[in-house]
Amino acid sequence: MSKKVQPQYETSERTQKFDASNGSDGPDNMTQVREILFGTQIRDFDRKVGQLEEHVASDVSKLKEEIKNRTDSLERYVKNELESLLERLGREQADREKSVKSLSAKITDLSDTLDQKFSQLEEKLNKTERNLREHLLEETKNLRSALEERSHEHVTMLERQTKALQEEKVDRLAISDLFKELAIRLSGDFAGATVRPKPK
Repeated sequence: MSKKVQPQYETSERTQKFDASNGSDGPDNMTQVREILFGTQIRDFDRKVGQLEEHVASDVSKLKEEIKNRTDSLERYVKNELESLLERLGREQADREKSVKSLSAKITDLSDTLDQKFSQLEEKLNKTERNLREHLLEETKNLRSALEERSHEHVTMLERQTKALQEEKVDRLAISDLFKELAIRLSGDFAGATVRPKPK
């Protein structure tokens, strides 16, 4: 609030009193005339100017206070919004970090599971391969043994038949028929040995 301005007519009155006490004639007369003619208007004008200055000072003070209040309110609003935004960003970042950790854990678990499955599959394939090799080796041995047995039987039969032929002195036609029969039997025996099922 500004100080109240003293009206100018008070100064005029003091000047008049001072001039009157000093016995001034010329200026005093002019002052008196001016006071008679314009004194009321001057005092009224000074009063209105003083009131106007007080009103302006009051409005300026109120405006400053309002601006300060609005500035403080805006500052609090901006501060609250920034704090809210930072808090939200912090939560979002924490959620993202949590999601990344969860996804990383799932990927690690999946990788471990796949490694385990691959190891089991590899072990199973190796076991199957070993079993097939053993089965094939066993079948090969069985087939070889059967062929050797059949071959021995046929050789024995051939020797016996040959001996019988020599003893009985059969003709060439009988010998030819004998060899044909032997060939047919040999062919049937080899075919049967090839498709011979695995003994249970």
